[in-house]
Amino acid sequence: MVIDLATGFPSFVVDVDDMMLQVLGSAAGIVLTTLAARIALNSKGHGLVVDRG
Repeated sequence: MVIDLATGFPSFVVDVDDMMLQVLGSAAGIVLTTLAARIALNSKGHGLVVDRG
């Protein structure tokens, strides 16, 4: 992007669909990462909680 701004010759054109898909993909990644972290912390044998049973 910096080279495109410096030379004045854009190598691609950003479309609205590209921006929407980029935002949706980022949101999906954040949600999946958060869910994976919660599952990992709540699973047995992760070593953070002492099993007293």
